[in-house]
Amino acid sequence: MRRLALVTLALCAALAAAQSPCEAKCNQQASDCLKRCAGDPKDASKPDQAKRLMECLKTCEAEVKPCRDACKR
Repeated sequence: MRRLALVTLALCAALAAAQSPCEAKCNQQASDCLKRCAGDPKDASKPDQAKRLMECLKTCEAEVKPCRDACKR
């Protein structure tokens, strides 16, 4: 799960360079949120960590959705 978050962060960073300023702002917001989701690497092996990470990812998606919707207008 932690690896998924890191890959997602890397993809967001790569896409930000080739997108509009509005999309780049949304990607930065998503990246900041995902960094908070990653948490402490020492906790990565705990059984409840995967569930917490998935909930955090869903929360990040919900936080960024209004920004992305505004860019489409």
